Amino acid sequence: ALYCHLQGSPFVQEGAHDQICLSCCLRLKDTCQCQQEVQINEPPLFRAQGSPLTISCTVINSRSSHEQQFDFVIYKKSAPERMVNIISTGDPSFPYADYSKRVRNGDIEVERLSSFSVLLHMKELLKEDDGDFECQTPNQLGTYLGSYSAKTTVNGIYFGPIYYTCKQCLIPLFFCSSFTLFPLTCLVLVQVGSGSRNQSRASVQHTVQKLCFGIMFMMIADTLSVSSTATDVTKTEGESLVFDVQVESPKGGVREGEVLQLKCTVEAQKIQERYFSVAWLKDGREVAHMDPRGVVSISQEYEARDREGEMKVWKSSNRDYVLFIKPVRVMDTGEYQCRVWKEEKGTGGVFTQGRSQDSSVERVAVTVPESNLVVTVPSAAVSVTQGSLLQLACQVSGAKGQVSVAWQHRSDKGTTVDVINLSRSGVMEPGAQYRQRVQAGNVRALRPTASNFTLEIANVLLTDSGVYRCTATDWVTERDDKVKNIDSKLQESTVSVVSLGKYAAPLKSRNVRVTENDTVELICTVKRPEAPLSVTWKFQPTGTPSQADIVLLTHNGDITWFKELRNYQLRVQAQAEETRVVLRIMRASASEAGAYQCVVDAFLQQVQTSRKLSNKLSVIVKSSLSIATGPQPLLEHDANSDVRMECRILKATSNSSRFAVTWQLQRPGEKNQTVVSMDHDSVLSDPGEAERYSLRRHDAQLFELLVPRVETRDSGQYHCLVEEWLQNSHGVWYSLPAKSDALELVVRSKRSNLEVSTAENEQVNVNCTMEAGSALPSSHYSVTWFFAKVNASAKETLGKVGHDGVLDTSGLAPELLERIRFYRPAIDTFSLTIQRVCVEDGGEYSCEVAEYQTDRDGNVMYIGSSKSGITNVRVLLPGTLTHLHCLTQISTILYMDSLEAEFKQPLCPLNLQRTAP
Repeated sequence: ALYCHLQGSPFVQEGAHDQICLSCCLRLKDTCQCQQEVQINEPPLFRAQGSPLTISCTVINSRSSHEQQFDFVIYKKSAPERMVNIISTGDPSFPYADYSKRVRNGDIEVERLSSFSVLLHMKELLKEDDGDFECQTPNQLGTYLGSYSAKTTVNGIYFGPIYYTCKQCLIPLFFCSSFTLFPLTCLVLVQVGSGSRNQSRASVQHTVQKLCFGIMFMMIADTLSVSSTATDVTKTEGESLVFDVQVESPKGGVREGEVLQLKCTVEAQKIQERYFSVAWLKDGREVAHMDPRGVVSISQEYEARDREGEMKVWKSSNRDYVLFIKPVRVMDTGEYQCRVWKEEKGTGGVFTQGRSQDSSVERVAVTVPESNLVVTVPSAAVSVTQGSLLQLACQVSGAKGQVSVAWQHRSDKGTTVDVINLSRSGVMEPGAQYRQRVQAGNVRALRPTASNFTLEIANVLLTDSGVYRCTATDWVTERDDKVKNIDSKLQESTVSVVSLGKYAAPLKSRNVRVTENDTVELICTVKRPEAPLSVTWKFQPTGTPSQADIVLLTHNGDITWFKELRNYQLRVQAQAEETRVVLRIMRASASEAGAYQCVVDAFLQQVQTSRKLSNKLSVIVKSSLSIATGPQPLLEHDANSDVRMECRILKATSNSSRFAVTWQLQRPGEKNQTVVSMDHDSVLSDPGEAERYSLRRHDAQLFELLVPRVETRDSGQYHCLVEEWLQNSHGVWYSLPAKSDALELVVRSKRSNLEVSTAENEQVNVNCTMEAGSALPSSHYSVTWFFAKVNASAKETLGKVGHDGVLDTSGLAPELLERIRFYRPAIDTFSLTIQRVCVEDGGEYSCEVAEYQTDRDGNVMYIGSSKSGITNVRVLLPGTLTHLHCLTQISTILYMDSLEAEFKQPLCPLNLQRTAP
């Protein structure tokens, strides 16, 4: 199979050669070896200054059905690196200033021979026209296959005040009318001198003009080295000349179409110093003439054949002159002889004609051979798809003369019509029913070689099915110049045109369940149509109702991308029975997840004729992210302890992934509440309770939530939500769906509530003590004291000692302010003392301690806080029995209060043990 890669995509950007076969592949050819070629005259071309110049340019194997445009440019010898525009068939403003005037005046023009062949005409070659001429054929398809320009070199021959004289040497020269190499006598340029010799300048220039502008131009070959000398030319004085003339012709005659070569030989003394004029006669009438300077003239009767290159005259040696005719015709039968004149060269190079002498007469008979015409066709049965190119070959051999070929079509209904004829001179003559298709360039007859004839029908129709007949005719020209048909043979081929509606376009993939960053290949297979096709890839994202176009591959090879090219590549694979159009997703992500479909449209004569939709294929993109919480699924801690919870990344989609982490708390009967989060740039955000929580990242895979001094209200399920972020091919970060894991936290409360009874006017102490070992020397603490009266729900603040030791009692009544004291007897203990208590001082006392630390910059940071239990103080009136209800193990000393004594007397210490929680 031939693999054709498209330009524009990373899959395609590696090389421009990746898309040269695209147009071929779209037409679903068996191979993509059809290459366009531009043909131009073989270089070098030699022309005399002032002579006309014609250059042909032809495009073969073109895949376009449109008329080809041609641009002609030149790289002059004076500036070979600079390109100069001459003329264009498609752009009137194309010529540069060097040539625009000559183009406007009609001195330079382009003659169109066909849609793919033109002639460049320059009526007069100038000296500045020396250089490399290039024919450019702008590409109209957008894809490249073959060559699109060709060059030839034009060498101008420019004559000054010089003239020619014949010397004894043989060199190859060109005849410009035929571009064929023949041996001629060499030309040595001799400079015209000064003085009296100036009188001959005009005659010499006249001679040069005659040489340059005659019917046949002699051009100096590129192997000739020309030099000027100052040699004087004088008339040669000689003795009386005696010479003999003989003519030599083929023995036994010639057959029509072969070569007739007549050699005229002159015998004379010192012949290398002699000058002669030679003429060839047929039946007493002059055919051709060569003067002593080597200038050839052809009689009017033979001018047409001379222009076609059928006649040549040259001097092969000092004594031999040759008349060459190919192909010879029956009309060339007759009596030939050679007539030679002695020429005397005078001053200034002027020749004087002397006496003539005729050769003997030679009888030449041109016979007409019998035809052995044979016609064959390579394939008797041909099958093509509607809208494709039909090519029928017909091979002809054994013809004795010129061949014409006629193509006919017999439809399935039995009607026979003329398709197109190719005459013996190469002219196409369309049949009446095919005239419009021939003019549109869809039907043409070709002759790629002398023995091969081809019928081409582009954009073939269903009605083109049937039998095609190739009839070849052999033509010969008789003596009276009449053309005769001597034989005809034919062969037939049966053509079947398959409807476009029979092609299919299934869609498949090797793997449609992929993980992030995987590569996905979707293959749309088109079965064997040979018509121009366009393919559109469509995409329906997951969860959306509509489709969007990804890329369009048109029937003429153009590519239009509707989505970003970086994540997609397109490839076409042409095989014998099918063509695969492959869409590759380079790095699959959630944005590429969805249903894909390919749509194939067939075109006929630039008009869409049918459409096929493939099945839809869903691509599912999964994340490979895996997480776990810990250290255990269930964590049990006492109140006021520090709790650490882990969220660990077990597996990531990419080594370069980033993560956004969110911790959420779900209390029983409540909705999830976000306690702390960190985005993929590691920036923390708090929802309002961040002072109680901190999120730390220990390494790339571990995120830890710290809850200091937990309380019973911190119990619940903690969910860790991890959102993975990846970077796409454009450098943009995008997130994948979040994954979560949860653990359970149970906080056990400590029964620290205490009831204390005291007599009125006594002093009561309430302590606020931190757990052993929790007070850090590097931390600063603040304490706030609260009081709630008996049977009152609202609490009031008694005072606050800040972390800097500043006391705030702004909310305290003046009477109580005189009796209350705040102090810190130990590093882990804060105390509240009320003197001269009264009944109104009875109630619930509690405290809250907050921790602060100082960072490197001296800024004070809040770490966390914790609240104590309740101490219930009862104030007893005098004479009331003291009743203690201990909720914790305490040591109590009982005192006797004597009404007559001014002091208290201890009775005995009493240790009370807690018997119940």
